[in-house]
Amino acid sequence: MREGIQQMLECLQSLLTSPGANNRNGGAVDQREDSDVNRLTDAETQAEFGHELYIDSTNLADALADCSPTRSLEVGCGYGRLTPWIADHGDEHYAIDLAWSLLSAARREYPDVQFQCAQAEALPFPNNAFDLAVTWGVLNHVPSDSIRIATREIDRVVASDGTLVISEATAGTPDPRWEYRSIEEWCDLFATRQLVWHTHTERDKEPFRDPEREHVVMKFR
Repeated sequence: MREGIQQMLECLQSLLTSPGANNRNGGAVDQREDSDVNRLTDAETQAEFGHELYIDSTNLADALADCSPTRSLEVGCGYGRLTPWIADHGDEHYAIDLAWSLLSAARREYPDVQFQCAQAEALPFPNNAFDLAVTWGVLNHVPSDSIRIATREIDRVVASDGTLVISEATAGTPDPRWEYRSIEEWCDLFATRQLVWHTHTERDKEPFRDPEREHVVMKFR
């Protein structure tokens, strides 16, 4: 765990000093250019970033505890903040994002992962290609007129007996970057699957600056 956090801190530091860095959260569907590289993460210090990463990686480990996929997909990998934790659960891991600069950093850190530049609404994979798909804090950035396209694409590439794990903000203070959707709305968006597990996280409580945001991890099968 400590090695993983240190590796992510080093990767983040490289990005923060790179003149081409962009895309605040590393999401696969947030297409805005952002020249302020310090907005890659909500954390303001390395200590906060490490704490944020610990919370997310712990929640992710809980969600994937019973998963051993042959092929897994990460939708919105960014610079690979959670990539190693997902890849460790399976034999072959694929990851997509829209930001070339972030993908380049991720490729340097994880040469065994199959990274591709793509968007959630048009996944370059055949039907039933994966046993597991994970998307973390990404689909909240998809606008309402595109969200069903994105969720149908994710559902299409995951086998009927596969697993889908998503972590999204379901409520919070108004923010133009986010489209809040309730657990019930996510169940409707992935209506071909059943919600088998979910948990409310500590992700956005103190020391972060938006304690009103409600973040939920959901597992569908």
